[in-house]
Amino acid sequence: MIKLPAPPKPRGNDRPTVTFGGLVQLGGQVSRDDAGMAITRRLVSGDDLATARQAAETAMLRCLSALEAEIGSLDRAAQILMVRGYIRSMPDFEAHPQVMDAASDILVSVLDERTRSLAVSARDSAASISAALWFIRLSPSSSTASALPSLMSK
Repeated sequence: MIKLPAPPKPRGNDRPTVTFGGLVQLGGQVSRDDAGMAITRRLVSGDDLATARQAAETAMLRCLSALEAEIGSLDRAAQILMVRGYIRSMPDFEAHPQVMDAASDILVSVLDERTRSLAVSARDSAASISAALWFIRLSPSSSTASALPSLMSK
């Protein structure tokens, strides 16, 4: 069993997750080490991918932790519809899929069949390596159907 980190705390006015109807969208989760520092490095062609893959795994674990905090149990996640990865790299770096496969491997090990038909995209970004789960379809649950406060109540 994979141990999830503590759920990420919101920075500023943003929330790490938003639930609307039967869907949840997660914001991007930057790879952070145990001290909370972002794992940063600009990847170039020929780099050893082990550290980059570990950073992608860390980002996905943070995503899953945020998802669990939002919906109460990962058992409620019926289907992951999209994963998006952001990888800080130079133009000659072309191994984005190999890096983000590490994040997908985490999903498969935690959510198994619910990750089928998963769309993964990775692109160059000024950010460090990060991952976001977009549009997670939830299983119905009467106990958590109205757990999220209205955004309009602020």
